[in-house]
Amino acid sequence: MKIRALYLFFLFKNPPSFIKSWYPTVEQQEGKTMLTRAQIETYVKEIPEAIDPEDLRAAYATITGFAEDKSIKEIQSYYSLSSEKVDQWMNYFKFNTVRSENAGKRSSKTKKIENYLKENTGKIVTPKQVAEDVGMSLPTFYNFYNANMGYFKKVKRGSFEILDPRQERAKK
Repeated sequence: MKIRALYLFFLFKNPPSFIKSWYPTVEQQEGKTMLTRAQIETYVKEIPEAIDPEDLRAAYATITGFAEDKSIKEIQSYYSLSSEKVDQWMNYFKFNTVRSENAGKRSSKTKKIENYLKENTGKIVTPKQVAEDVGMSLPTFYNFYNANMGYFKKVKRGSFEILDPRQERAKK
């Protein structure tokens, strides 16, 4: 029995290389986060001890989400927290709340382009100019262009006039 205990102790002290590869090293774990492990531990120590379990979960989730470079909306949806809880703990830990938001879904991108086109009806633009003004990639714009050619009239190579398809249909 003592031999087995010594063997297990030795095994966990010096695991073989094939077992080491199963678990990420400290460097690999810290490379994926904005905060180091020591910084995370200091924030965890700052959490007041006399709080209810839901607030404690929200605090841990906010620290973890911030460490993984998630935006506030991503923290809310991933950990199922209310915006008030996340804001409360972001302010408590004095985290920088200005985070990059994700690009959005297709419907929100389409709405952005459509709003831009409605505001700039009649202007002659290039695809690059529209993509930069709306804040999306050029291939995404070309996908929209190919699916919605009614919004554009080709003026010359690389230039389009923005049209309102409803007015064009009313003219015909």
